[in-house]
Amino acid sequence: MRILWIAMGWAVANFAMASSFTSYGPIYARHKQSLEQGGGCISGSIGTTLPGKHAQTIVYFATEANADSNFKLAHFAYAMDKKNDIADGQLRANVFRMCLKPGKYQLFGVSVTGTVSTERVRVPFVVEPGRETYLGSFVFHNTSSNRGRCSNAASWLYVEVKDESVRDLPLIMNREKSMGTAPAVEVVDTSAGAPYFVTCMD
Repeated sequence: MRILWIAMGWAVANFAMASSFTSYGPIYARHKQSLEQGGGCISGSIGTTLPGKHAQTIVYFATEANADSNFKLAHFAYAMDKKNDIADGQLRANVFRMCLKPGKYQLFGVSVTGTVSTERVRVPFVVEPGRETYLGSFVFHNTSSNRGRCSNAASWLYVEVKDESVRDLPLIMNREKSMGTAPAVEVVDTSAGAPYFVTCMD
């Protein structure tokens, strides 16, 4: 995984001492729009099997038109502490939900504790007005702590994407009391996500 230390303090500063976080982007490029205002919502879970207590893991995304920008971006993220919705062996994770302006978006990068990926990828998803969509479970692994878990991973650090809707949706709906119906399950296609986003074949 090619990585680079870059100044993205505005993104990391949102973490404080909670467990799951979202950012809708800077004021001049906000992606937020409620269902009531014609937006659509995405949800899922994000977590890690990485060891330690202080790592922060982030998935960055932007509209398709702004996917090459280092500034007009948003994210969903996880920070390791004791507040976990999901704890299963090495795995610690939390659910998230964001309501966005309708349109085409792309996951384009990741970060672990301020170390940000430099190679752009293009993992598309669509936000439709008035619709709830579950994008999947996003779990950060490295090959030293999970050797052999995902033989098709192209990097020592990777994000496993899979359908954990049976586990995640009750947690999301319990937290988001205003949700009327369960999200449609449309897990992102990781075929354009190498070397960061992977759907494991084993």
